[in-house]
Amino acid sequence: MKYRKLTDINQEMTASENALQQADQAFLGELQKVAESIWQTAAERPVILLAGPSGSGKTTTAFLLERFLDRWGVETHTISMDNFFSTMTPQQRELSAKGKLDLESPARVDIPYLNQQLQKIIACEPTWLPRYEFPTTTRIDQDWQLTRKPSELLLLEGIHALNPEVITIPEEMTADLRQCADACDQWGNCAAPVTSAADAANAAGSELPASQRSRNSVHVRTRAGGGAQVYCPV
Repeated sequence: MKYRKLTDINQEMTASENALQQADQAFLGELQKVAESIWQTAAERPVILLAGPSGSGKTTTAFLLERFLDRWGVETHTISMDNFFSTMTPQQRELSAKGKLDLESPARVDIPYLNQQLQKIIACEPTWLPRYEFPTTTRIDQDWQLTRKPSELLLLEGIHALNPEVITIPEEMTADLRQCADACDQWGNCAAPVTSAADAANAAGSELPASQRSRNSVHVRTRAGGGAQVYCPV
C-alpha cells in the first residue's frame, strides 16, 4: 500500500476543481465491486463479516454496502458487534473510569451469546437481538427481533468480526471484509475522514461527499478454497 504525506495530498486535492469528485467516484466504484462480489455468492455465503479498527469507517461502509445490495433486490440486515458487549460489572466500571480497562478486548464480547444468535439468524429462526447502552455500559438483550429469509443477507460489523476465537460459525458460510486503517484512492491518496453514517444516506448509487467518505480502502477475502479476492484502488 502506498503512503503519501498529508501536505502532498492536500495540495493535489486542491489543485483541481474535480479532484474530490473523482476521488468520491473512485471510492464508490471500489465499493460497488465489493457489493457485486457479495451479490454473486449470496446464496452460498449469507453472512458478511466486516472488520477493522476503531474509526476506520466500518459502520459507514456497512451502511453503503447494504444500500447497494438492497437496491439490487438482495435484502441485507446489518448488525453491530458492539451490541453484544457484556454489561460491565461495578469493578469494570471503576477500572474503565481510570482508563485501566481494555474496551476493545475480545473479552468485552459475549462470545457464546453472539454465536448463538448468529446461528439462529442463519437458520432463519426468529431471533431477539440486543442493544448496548454505552452511557450506562449495560446491554438490553431483547431490544428487537429479526427473522432472516433464506434469500437475505446478514452483515456483521465489528473490530473482532474476523477473529476466529470470537466468530465460530462455519467459514464456508461467510464472506469476509476488512476495513483497513489507512487507504488510498486511485492516485494513492488518503481519503478524507468520515463524520456521520447518516450523512451518507443517499450515497450508494450517487455521489458521496468527500467529507463523509470513509478513510479506508476495502479489501474482500473469501475463505472457501483458501483463495482471496482483493479490491484496492491503488
